[in-house]
Amino acid sequence: MTAIGTRVAAAASLVLMLVMVGVAATSIAAAPVGGAVRGRVHNATTGAAAPGVDVQLVFIGPQGTDPVGATRSGADGRFGFGGLLDGRYLLTARYQGISYAAHAVVSGGPVEVTIQVHDAATEVPLRVSLLGIAVEVRQGYVRVSEVVHLQNPTPRTFLGEVTFPLPTGARFVAFADGFHQPRFADGRIGDRLIVRPGSHQLAYMYSIGGSGEVGLNRRLGLPVDRLELFVTAPAEARSPRLQALPSVTNEGQTYTRASGRALAAGDLDLVVLGVPGTRQWLAPAAAGALAAVLIAGLVWAVAKSSP
Repeated sequence: MTAIGTRVAAAASLVLMLVMVGVAATSIAAAPVGGAVRGRVHNATTGAAAPGVDVQLVFIGPQGTDPVGATRSGADGRFGFGGLLDGRYLLTARYQGISYAAHAVVSGGPVEVTIQVHDAATEVPLRVSLLGIAVEVRQGYVRVSEVVHLQNPTPRTFLGEVTFPLPTGARFVAFADGFHQPRFADGRIGDRLIVRPGSHQLAYMYSIGGSGEVGLNRRLGLPVDRLELFVTAPAEARSPRLQALPSVTNEGQTYTRASGRALAAGDLDLVVLGVPGTRQWLAPAAAGALAAVLIAGLVWAVAKSSP
């Protein structure tokens, strides 16, 4: 075979190989995908189907999330997505302006899912199931971290304004968890919140200057089922509505403690004793890091002390 013939034969072989690869790739791309997610949107407030609700499907992969479909529930609340790859999916339903979610894992066949939604209302009797207060005593001020567990015991979703009055003199207010668009004005934190049935956690921090005794008096806007208070020793807090408890130690730090149960909404007189003088304000960022440590210590201590 001549050199030209050899080159022609090689080129033909290369073309044939590329054609075969292309056919194989086309076959792979055209391979059937049999996964499906089917389900219904159920109104847990009324117990009936929820028709006309927008439902979105998102694939959750190793590289992040990828929206793969959208539909609307039918007259019977039913919806469906087909032709899905195996894997994890997130479904969201938007009802009365509020998003609700469910998860599904597809593995070769159809998966049935129910998305629970709730009627929204402003007149919902919220309570505070747990108010945790951690006080770090510094020279000339205290840094206070508070964790609030809001409880919605109804089958409706609360959608409205919630306020949390802070002690007089609070400054360097920072928000850590659970808020939408919080604002601090006139001595109180305010925000328009969505509280679905069950529990919703909020966390925030602030500082108050003073020495000797520093007042943390505030007004409880909602009834509190349980209040747990921790103060870095040797300082301590006193209140006629709280009972002193034995100190606890976490990661080398000792906390004096106080606790209260079934506190009605209204004034809470509270003072921290043993604050050293000479104010030395920390920068807000540093204070925020310390607050995170205090919240971790608070959670640990509450778990250990739960009856």
